[in-house]
Amino acid sequence: MEQKIQIFVAVNFLIIGLSHIFYFRLWSRLFLKLHELGRTGPFVHGMITLFGGSMVISFHNVWTGPAMIVTMAGWVYVIKAAVVFLVPGLGFRSLSLIKKGNEKNLAVAGVVLTIIGVTGLYCALSP
Repeated sequence: MEQKIQIFVAVNFLIIGLSHIFYFRLWSRLFLKLHELGRTGPFVHGMITLFGGSMVISFHNVWTGPAMIVTMAGWVYVIKAAVVFLVPGLGFRSLSLIKKGNEKNLAVAGVVLTIIGVTGLYCALSP
């Protein structure tokens, strides 16, 4: 099952990460729209984050080698979702960090996501 989760992480993080790099302005618009929804906006983002993170931590508990990055990413996503759902004001404030003029920060986030995706792919393809 660990290999299947590594493939899940590779596919999701690579696609979303590369999209953040190449289309950071579109991602910025999405996050601005979520912010416009008020305190319910982060809940949309939180549901997606919780789904991916809980999948990883449910089926991937590896704390050695490069595969540890996959497990850690899952836990970061679950913790992030927990903060959004349990302290909604913080989730709302994090969306307010996205503003016109700093969209390129999303490309930096894309690089991090892509690295996690490549790590997942490497782990899935390693013997």
